[in-house]
Amino acid sequence: MIVGIIGAFLGGFCFNLLGLGAHNFLGQLICAVVGSLLFLWLLRFIRK
Repeated sequence: MIVGIIGAFLGGFCFNLLGLGAHNFLGQLICAVVGSLLFLWLLRFIRK
């Protein structure tokens, strides 16, 4: 659950850096999923 919350913040930050905004529910959901996947990838990369 914490990974999802951190990932949502990370995804929102990354999408804002790219100039993309998530204004509706589907966009926010995609942003959160992408951020969570990115965060999990970073955690796996750091642990190795």
